[in-house]
Amino acid sequence: LHERVDDLRRSRKAVDDCLKENDLDCIVMLGWNDVPPLSGYPGISIPAGRGKESGQPMGITFVGTAFSEPVLIKAASGLEAALQGRIPPEF
Repeated sequence: LHERVDDLRRSRKAVDDCLKENDLDCIVMLGWNDVPPLSGYPGISIPAGRGKESGQPMGITFVGTAFSEPVLIKAASGLEAALQGRIPPEF
């Protein structure tokens, strides 16, 4: 339990420091990682098309601080509309 609490504190500090030091509303990264679940902070992922070499579906993840869901939804929906990256499934 103590390790989880330490992980939570460290990951939240990393997110909060990055946002503050760079005057950001959210952090945007390619793919998905463990930042949202480790920090307990919100994250949202959108489709970004396929990898050039692998052909595998790719995504972009937005991460914010506590209670930043409205900011993340606005940023993610705006980029998703611009990218048109959703790939319909093939059956």
